[in-house]
Amino acid sequence: DGLSGNVEVVVFSDLYAKTSELITSDRPVMVVGRTDKDERECKLIATDIVPLEEASKLKKKVKVRSAQIFLDSEALDKNGLQELKGILEENPGNSPVFIKIIYPDDRVFTLSTTEELKITTHGESVELIENFSAVTEVRVV
Repeated sequence: DGLSGNVEVVVFSDLYAKTSELITSDRPVMVVGRTDKDERECKLIATDIVPLEEASKLKKKVKVRSAQIFLDSEALDKNGLQELKGILEENPGNSPVFIKIIYPDDRVFTLSTTEELKITTHGESVELIENFSAVTEVRVV
């Protein structure tokens, strides 16, 4: 429903034995797993846990998500698009990017980027895009 909240993560003993030092540290981690959902709750059953800076090594285990970048048409110009393209090129990954240009009358024009502009949707790449001047929102779906 929302973009924030909590979820219980279940880590079985074999994975815990391999990752306990990492789990109990203050380092950010990426948890890969499957969801276990019923009417009352949703849990993540962990299958792997790695430091966030090593998350790119999990490409084969992580479902590819897409990035939707919403841009304000009035704040956008050719130089801005070139700058955004540069950010995308500097953060390669497996996730397709859709650029949604929003006009004052609430029309939305959607652009699908090329294969060369796929990005990583974790780490600082999303933050760099969010800080781009014409961006109003970034969604990873």
